[in-house]
Amino acid sequence: MGKKKGNLKICFTASSGGHYDQLLMLEPLMRKYESFIVTEKTLYKTGVSNKKMYYLCQVNRKEKSFIRFMFTNTLKSIYILWVENPDVVISTGVLATIPICLFAKIRRNLLRWDIDDFYYIRITEISV
Repeated sequence: MGKKKGNLKICFTASSGGHYDQLLMLEPLMRKYESFIVTEKTLYKTGVSNKKMYYLCQVNRKEKSFIRFMFTNTLKSIYILWVENPDVVISTGVLATIPICLFAKIRRNLLRWDIDDFYYIRITEISV
């Protein structure tokens, strides 16, 4: 199933918690374009209605399982990018999203947003 010419497909990705909350501030953009969300799997509900969700392993760099979870997230990220083939990846970070951001950067479709607070968004890098 191909994309229509001129329509962007956007991947929104963030770790759970505050970074995910910041990403949800872009929900009007999610509604405007074909998009999907990649975030960490948590015990609480994180879905957005009518949006495809992909879940990564929750990562803590101080745990012994860090390398295993990062490896798993790397494989999942490659799969997600291959299956969905987004035109743009927008990320608010952090650790669990590093693999998908790195592969998006390699594919030259990463747009990283640093959201300093709930009212001000600063674009820090565009690699489209």
